[in-house]
Amino acid sequence: VPSPISIVPSSIAWSHELLSEPERRLFRRLGVFAGGWTADLALPVVDPNGDLGIDVLDGLQSLSDKSLVRIEAAGTGEGAVAEPRFDLHPLLREYALERLAEADEREATEGRHAETMARLAEAMGPTILGPTGQAVIRRFDREQHNVRAAVAWALRTGDPAVGLRVIAPIWRWFQQRGLIRESRDLLDRLLQTAPADVRLHIDALGAVGGLAYWGDDFAASGAAYEHRLALAEQTGDSRLIADAHYDLGFIAMVGGDTNTLRDHEAKALELYTALDAREGMLRARQALVLGIFLIGNMETALSLEAENLAEFRAAGSEYQIADSMTFHAGVYFKLGDPATEAGYRSILEMD
Repeated sequence: VPSPISIVPSSIAWSHELLSEPERRLFRRLGVFAGGWTADLALPVVDPNGDLGIDVLDGLQSLSDKSLVRIEAAGTGEGAVAEPRFDLHPLLREYALERLAEADEREATEGRHAETMARLAEAMGPTILGPTGQAVIRRFDREQHNVRAAVAWALRTGDPAVGLRVIAPIWRWFQQRGLIRESRDLLDRLLQTAPADVRLHIDALGAVGGLAYWGDDFAASGAAYEHRLALAEQTGDSRLIADAHYDLGFIAMVGGDTNTLRDHEAKALELYTALDAREGMLRARQALVLGIFLIGNMETALSLEAENLAEFRAAGSEYQIADSMTFHAGVYFKLGDPATEAGYRSILEMD
């Protein structure tokens, strides 16, 4: 009697043979997804030219009816997916990739997958600090295997720019999930050759600096931020220059250099104000509050940070609300007011 393991591949092959040619084409191209996908992600990967021969949604439903694709329905509540999500069993994915290679489509399809993940990261990454930030974090929890697959393709094929476009916009996801070492290693490998696109290089250095900062490697963080400022000044782009000064202020803060901290943040605030960049102005003002805190002026720091917290709440930015409340707790600790400090920390824990 054959073992179950020997039966599975033949049963997959039998099911595959029963598919129409457009369904086979769709099935094998879906193999490039790791950890599932949404219909929006699938379309540019499996049918970029509209010549698949079958409507993608109809094809996904048909493959599901034939038990070749799993569907996770959309729902509500914590952990629920906002739109239907599809997936392949690992054995089915391996079989699909074999068929994709046989059709000489694997390289092109994996390239489209990497490009699609880069566009998703570029679209959603900058919103992590906004009111939808927690939803974005959870989205990349689900896409993390696709993220890694896209970066692996970029490294394997010698196209590091695509990998940088995937990682740099979502570096805060890696930081939030405690994946600092992994993401820094990937960025180091991708940056072995400087990107031709200076703005991409600036974004990548911002990610390196941020990850190094949260990993307590302040020397590496400062070096990345200094390099970033130099490149930003070459572009003459006021927003990029302001962003670089803003981040460098935190390196000065860590070193206890309050004068340099205020210099960088005042320059950032000046540039953001000239651009009428409200979000940047708010961040720079909050950093200036840190300088006031460090010189021991606790009451002024609290007064100014209360204004910041009110604006974060008005914007619905959960990440920045939490950051501001943590700052409040720290000030009350310094003031010797453990009851108020505990109140802020308890609210943070409930949130």
